[in-house]
Amino acid sequence: MVAQRDFDTLSPGSGHDNAASYAVLYGTGDESIDWLRAGEALSAVWLTATAYGVSLMPMSGPASKCRSPVTSSTGCSAKSVTRT
Repeated sequence: MVAQRDFDTLSPGSGHDNAASYAVLYGTGDESIDWLRAGEALSAVWLTATAYGVSLMPMSGPASKCRSPVTSSTGCSAKSVTRT
């Protein structure tokens, strides 16, 4: 078991991160099979990004905060958020 890390003690870095991009993986369903397919899609994207030398950093918390806005604007449910 790995202890949960506390990043509140770190001070923010200087400057701005203008090069970051964010991607939201979403789908039309919210059943177990939909989450499985989302995981398969994330795996495929991650492998492709790695092949092109692009680093991905999935946001470790649940995507629940972005689910409502994504659902409102697309009619789909957010599965994960990834930063490149």
